[in-house]
Amino acid sequence: MLDSSLVAQLPTTAIAAGGNPLFSEVFLAGASIALASVVATVFVGILVRGNYDDLEASFFEAQEDSLEESREKDSRAENTDAARDFFGDSNVREATPPPTPTVPSESGEK
Repeated sequence: MLDSSLVAQLPTTAIAAGGNPLFSEVFLAGASIALASVVATVFVGILVRGNYDDLEASFFEAQEDSLEESREKDSRAENTDAARDFFGDSNVREATPPPTPTVPSESGEK
């Protein structure tokens, strides 16, 4: 009733159940490895989802700390000699007017 072309088209689970015992053992080992990896992935996913808010908060806190450190580093870098040599004086100061020369009066008063 079963010819070879029909057996070739059967799924591997049907062949593993009634076929070669060595093939059955290898198939079951592969299936158990695949099932274990799926279970482990789901388990880790549940753990991460449960602590996602904490992970997100710690990530943003570390990002803000890094940004603050880089801003402090940049503010210290503005006063370096290399920046002053390249850009000129980067610290802008209000210019003081030059002193007005005193002109002696012609009447002889000082």
